[in-house]
Amino acid sequence: MKKTYKMKNTYILLLLLFNTLIISSQNDPQAEDLLNKVSENIKAYESMYININHNLSNEVEDINQTNKVSFVKKGDKYNVKWNDITFIYDGKKLYNINPDDEEVTISTEDLDEETTITPNKILTFFEEGYEFKMDITQDVTVVDYYEQRTRKLLQYIKLIPIDSESEIDFILLAIEKKNNRIYKSIEKGKNGTTTTYTITSFEVDLPLKDDLFLFNKKDYKDYYINNID
Repeated sequence: MKKTYKMKNTYILLLLLFNTLIISSQNDPQAEDLLNKVSENIKAYESMYININHNLSNEVEDINQTNKVSFVKKGDKYNVKWNDITFIYDGKKLYNINPDDEEVTISTEDLDEETTITPNKILTFFEEGYEFKMDITQDVTVVDYYEQRTRKLLQYIKLIPIDSESEIDFILLAIEKKNNRIYKSIEKGKNGTTTTYTITSFEVDLPLKDDLFLFNKKDYKDYYINNID
């Protein structure tokens, strides 16, 4: 019988999509230049709508689980979905909506805190912890979120944890050379677990409605509201 992987904190796992690093002079200059371009692009977008496939596998533990992740952001506001769980940040409060538990958790988020996770932080990486170097280039044909086949020329960058006690062996980050956007992250754990995140759609500067980033209590009248502030 296959084991079911139970996520204790799905939102924290989202950060693993792009485990982050600091760009320093000891790293590959070509990799540094490419990562700088990726970061500059993300910061230039006023709004983004991204869909992601997340897969967790471990043959020894008989684990193979796929999750659907999507997020919409406009300025500092965002709406993130991990399977059925929704996270809405309206600029002041973060609302964690869990339909399985019929509970909404409300908290205040400080965007300057290192532990605060936002779409911008997911797609830009400025936390120390990795050395990096250029890896292979790959020309692939993929099926996107809209079931359209497209070709992508990918440049991989290998991220190696500086901490020898890290549970991560290495991460392969695939970047589209055409537009300097992250396409895929493949994390290899020392315990044999492979965690893969693949972006299936990436749309930017869309005319988004503000109600995407508002929590309406009337829509959750049967839910337990847990205000932890």
